[in-house]
Amino acid sequence: TATLSWLRIYTVGFQPIMVLHTVVAAVLCIAAASRHRMSLRTKSWMVLGLFYLLAIAGLLTFGLVSLGTDVLLLLTVLTTALLGRNWGWYAVAACEAAVLMIAVGVRTGAVTFTIDIEEYALAPSTWLFSTIVILFIIRNSYPTIAISMPLPGSHAQSGIQRWAISV
Repeated sequence: TATLSWLRIYTVGFQPIMVLHTVVAAVLCIAAASRHRMSLRTKSWMVLGLFYLLAIAGLLTFGLVSLGTDVLLLLTVLTTALLGRNWGWYAVAACEAAVLMIAVGVRTGAVTFTIDIEEYALAPSTWLFSTIVILFIIRNSYPTIAISMPLPGSHAQSGIQRWAISV
């Protein structure tokens, strides 16, 4: 996605979020290389934190035309699946608070958009980026939800907890 982010430079010009996408991609590559040394909780917090950062940056840069709200929705689902129901509710609260603060900023003029929203929405690179991100969300959220649920009749660990122990 970092490459697709940079392709949008022709449409909307340079945006700081493009650098953020590149840094996040690098962090994820480094984390993937050392994944066996990290606990599931550490990996979970890292990925969820990066998703939150990217979603908020997207909303601040591109407004509701970005995929920020979609990523925040995925974040709440993944948080619940990986860390439990209570953390899921905390994630919902954090996401809602961020969206409300950005909305207030937009309405008061504190947050402004430097891009042409219509041009951004019509750009082929935006549509390609959106398609890939949505496929990523669908591909990763359904299996995570499925393995996070305990087996029927089982009062033991969820599927994701059993998987984490085996890795």
